[in-house]
Amino acid sequence: MRKKLSFEPDGSIESLQCFGKERSAKQSEILIKRTFNGTTQDVWSDFLRYYENIARLNSWEEGRKWMVFLTALRGQAEVYVHGLPDSDITNWNSLLQKMELCFGHSNMKESYLVEAKLRKRKPGETFRDLGQSIEDLYRRAYPASPDTVQENSIKTFLDAYGESEEFRLSVRRSRPKTLQDAVTSAMEKEYIRLSKRHKISAKKTVYSVETHNKDQYSRRKIDYSAQRGRRVPNTSNYRKAKVEDSVTCFNCSEIGHYRSQCGRFKTGNSVPPVKTDGEKAVSQLNGSRSEQ
Repeated sequence: MRKKLSFEPDGSIESLQCFGKERSAKQSEILIKRTFNGTTQDVWSDFLRYYENIARLNSWEEGRKWMVFLTALRGQAEVYVHGLPDSDITNWNSLLQKMELCFGHSNMKESYLVEAKLRKRKPGETFRDLGQSIEDLYRRAYPASPDTVQENSIKTFLDAYGESEEFRLSVRRSRPKTLQDAVTSAMEKEYIRLSKRHKISAKKTVYSVETHNKDQYSRRKIDYSAQRGRRVPNTSNYRKAKVEDSVTCFNCSEIGHYRSQCGRFKTGNSVPPVKTDGEKAVSQLNGSRSEQ
């Protein structure tokens, strides 16, 4: 019958002390917060330096360093290690040599250079972020040559930010000596260009508003004139004209003026008023009575 393995202390004082020390040591360990996947974004030398520092702070032995290292691998780095022979995987020094051959500087240099030359500005990406990304790639490709890093970074940056040829020439004329100078010059040129574009847009907006207001004013003026033409003005002349249309002169029986305004009445040419049928009947009756 297979014996069941137990990792619990057997109850003795020595075993309890040993278990307590191991437990407290594990609780005080500094955890690995970085992983390595073997892409161009991960630099093998940087990760190895970080890992060695953590192992030294935690006082790890070679066996524990090996086990924790395997748990920190991701992606193609993990696939590569698990494809190695067991003799290389279980031996710490041999494993590091294989990782250096596959992901070290000598093998990744061309990848860094190709990625840097093909780097283009992404939508919404700032000039500062673009320049930093390009400089990081060249620094990985030429870790011991800062002058080469600056020279290639400036050249690639001027070709990578995707602006017009005129914009690139204006930045080149500033003759930047460092990548930071090129980034600062590009930011200044972009600010000037955006300011001009904003002013032109503001002028177009003002002109459009003014034209719209003028059109509205013209339409209102035409509508008001039309309404005014249809509206009868309440003036004394209108009242006079209205009265003249409804008045009959008692002197000449003409329409349009009073008897006091009659020209015939003023010149003495009085015209007897026209009698109605009732008035004529009354006159005839009075005449017949007088004859009797």
